[in-house]
Amino acid sequence: GYTFDQTPGGEPNWTMSFNGVTVTPEMVYTDRKGYGSYNYPSGLYQYNVTELFDTAGNSLVLTPGSGNNNGLYGSYLVIVCEDPAAGESRILINDGCDMLYAGAARSVNSTEATAFAMFEGVETTGLTGAWVYAILPSANEADKSIFLFNGEEYGDFASGYLGGPQISISEFDVMDDLVAGENEAGMQSLISGTSGDNMVAMNAIIVLEYASQQPDLQVTEITPNANEVFAFEANEISAVIRNNGPGDAGAFDVEVTVNNISVGTVEVPGLAAGNTTAVTVTDPAFRAAGDLVNITAMTDPGNSVTEADEENNNLTISKNVVYNGYKGKRWTGGEDIITTRSFVGGYDVLYSCGDSVYAGANWQEQVVQWTSADLPVPAGSVIADARLYQAYSYNKMATDPALIMSFNGNIVTPDASNTDRKSFGSYDYPYGLYVYDVTGQFNTSGNSATITPETGNNYGIYGTYLVVVYENPAAGEKQVIINDGFDMLYAKASYAVSGEEATAYAPFSGADTAGMTYARAIAIIAAANEAGKSRFFFNGNEYGGFDPAYMSGPQIGFSEFNVTDAVKSGSNEARLQSYDTGAGGDNMYAMTAILVIQKAGNPPVAGFTGTPLSGDAPLTVRFTDESTGSITAWAWDFENDGVIDSAEQNPVHIYRNPGIYSVNLTVWNSSGHDSEVKHDYITVTSPGLFFTRNLGPGWSILSTPVLLDGSHDTFTTIFDTSSAGNISILLGWDGQQWFIPDASYRLEPLNAVFVKTVTTARASFVPSSTISSPPSRTLPDGVSLIGPAPPYNGVSGFDPMALDQALVSIEQAPGGRTGYSMVISPALGQPGWAYARGGSLHDLEP
Repeated sequence: GYTFDQTPGGEPNWTMSFNGVTVTPEMVYTDRKGYGSYNYPSGLYQYNVTELFDTAGNSLVLTPGSGNNNGLYGSYLVIVCEDPAAGESRILINDGCDMLYAGAARSVNSTEATAFAMFEGVETTGLTGAWVYAILPSANEADKSIFLFNGEEYGDFASGYLGGPQISISEFDVMDDLVAGENEAGMQSLISGTSGDNMVAMNAIIVLEYASQQPDLQVTEITPNANEVFAFEANEISAVIRNNGPGDAGAFDVEVTVNNISVGTVEVPGLAAGNTTAVTVTDPAFRAAGDLVNITAMTDPGNSVTEADEENNNLTISKNVVYNGYKGKRWTGGEDIITTRSFVGGYDVLYSCGDSVYAGANWQEQVVQWTSADLPVPAGSVIADARLYQAYSYNKMATDPALIMSFNGNIVTPDASNTDRKSFGSYDYPYGLYVYDVTGQFNTSGNSATITPETGNNYGIYGTYLVVVYENPAAGEKQVIINDGFDMLYAKASYAVSGEEATAYAPFSGADTAGMTYARAIAIIAAANEAGKSRFFFNGNEYGGFDPAYMSGPQIGFSEFNVTDAVKSGSNEARLQSYDTGAGGDNMYAMTAILVIQKAGNPPVAGFTGTPLSGDAPLTVRFTDESTGSITAWAWDFENDGVIDSAEQNPVHIYRNPGIYSVNLTVWNSSGHDSEVKHDYITVTSPGLFFTRNLGPGWSILSTPVLLDGSHDTFTTIFDTSSAGNISILLGWDGQQWFIPDASYRLEPLNAVFVKTVTTARASFVPSSTISSPPSRTLPDGVSLIGPAPPYNGVSGFDPMALDQALVSIEQAPGGRTGYSMVISPALGQPGWAYARGGSLHDLEP
């Protein structure tokens, strides 16, 4: 066929050679628009090459002549073969050339834009099948053409269109509408919208088949795997065989070849008329992506069965070898989740996606925040490495995403990019991961990222996440190995992907388990949200899945596994698997794998100094920690009495009582602890008169007969810290009611306070240097509490007094009486009574 012929003289000028022999047209058909612009002929030259046809192959050479000026459609052959074994058939071939183009702009409706082909003398007795083949150049627009047979509508011609020759060869089963005698086929440009298809009708061929009593074996379908031939693996190939004849077929073989090399033969015991059967073989060859393979299935290659048609026993399909991106990259020639950085020493790792969320196609600018609580880097740490990760999904753009990433106000560019894609069938779009080095921009107090899309973006983004490695001696010695990559995984039988194949591998080399106390592996996965449909393996040990860690906002998860019992020195391997439960595995994306090995390390060595080492009470001493090693905790015992007085690293302590004190410091880290005791290290002397007394346990009355030194007359100075902790009750009387003295209450001469201690409490007294006369006290009207003052014994100060020696009945107070019957007073803080009998204080509650 030719088109748009502007050759001088009004017809094409060329020479046709078929199998080396020049041939001339037997029939010439033409048509033209007939008006207006673009009014040039189209046409069809038909050559009879029956005598020249070679079943082994044919060649056509078309040579243009001088002044030739027209377009050519692809050349096509129509061959009719006679074979008695094929059964009876009748074939009617109609030729012509009819330009068709329906549309109001051309004043042509669909009925008018129809070419008709008449088939006469049709016999329907014994008819088993009827097909019409319509050949139309340029019929490529879906739903803008239609095939008609005896007035009934069938499909369009676009489904049979071939882009290279620009010819549609369409087949229609017209058995149900065929009638005896005359039948009419119509090829119509059908208006859809404003116009129909601009096409040229050239051939209509009807094939009528009649009943035969012989079987007819035909390979109807070849399906490799998920209808693809996959690289780097053996491929299963299935073939479907149908017996189209009326007779049953006995036993026969089906052989499958790939690129003319046999990959398997299956024996079929027989096939009844009208039935189908399927056979499957395995092509063991590992092929490279991009290779072209021709797969042929041959039924009955040994001619064991006499058939009505022996020529339809073979079927060949051609396939380009492709990757199966749903398999791990070990099956697609890609990289594992590989090590990108490692650290040994006082390091630890943190990770977080902050407040990021998944955003679909046409997403707007995203702002992500990480607080110090998201990434709690200990004070004093040094940031050794900080990486920002941004994964994307379902990229329908022609190029990789061109998003702009700003971190803490600084534009950053990826230092690594990892991608993967399905590589076959529908929904074949790239996914990937950008990795940014933000070590220099990371802020331990908080961080922010702004992600700005390019105009017209057509992809989604997963939540943004940070992985931060910090160095801090208190972290203890660790080995941290970080692997990055991107591997799309989806175990599913219909995609020819098993759980074993839907596995990403993360090898960790150089692991050192000497002194190891604990090891953990962290897997960072996108979209792993289906319960029971994923697995984590480490050195062959199976752990749980990734769905418990899935976060629906960012659609990623950080899964942590204890691999202490599985890790070994040298090479280790983690496997991240989409696990097929029978209904398929999880459709997920492996991105980052981290191995952290905690080492025992060395215990610290305790050491300290203090200053000053001697002086009068109260003596304030500042202690300085001089321990070595990574230390996580301190315990100071300033009197070496087994009581921990401080957990600070460099504390200050006040020695209130004279004496010689030993000091003990114990320090810890993850590897152990150590203590240093400095015996008789601190000497505290008395600043003149200085007395101490142990009270309790139980009730005592505390009083002083003389004025105390102004810096040593409150309870915080009379009792040291450990003694104050032993006091359970303090009670004073203000002439109206009982009260609880606070820490700042000053003990005046002749005043008294009741003290109850759990164990022994030590009180210290420093008399004032201004004492000139015995103290006196004026008693108000009513009841007063007076502290008795036994004489100073000149050796150990003032003796404490028991309650039954201190209290005097307000009803009976004869001189020298030490017993009493009752003390009458309002209860603590409110009206009421308090009783004291037999040396004990009772009923202090209301």
